[in-house]
Amino acid sequence: MGRVEGMAKARAVKTERVKGQIQTAINILRLYGKKITVRSVADEAGVSTTTAQKYLSQNK
Repeated sequence: MGRVEGMAKARAVKTERVKGQIQTAINILRLYGKKITVRSVADEAGVSTTTAQKYLSQNK
């Protein structure tokens, strides 16, 4: 595996991890009956609001 392929694989792994964090955050917010907003998801998942917005808009 070359350097470029290795970087692509690392990016894919990180992307999946962040998606999992965001989905977990959404599940926790639902469990506690809290409003699901970009800010609440970002705070719960420990990611930036930009990242949360990106993943939330992809899943609509």
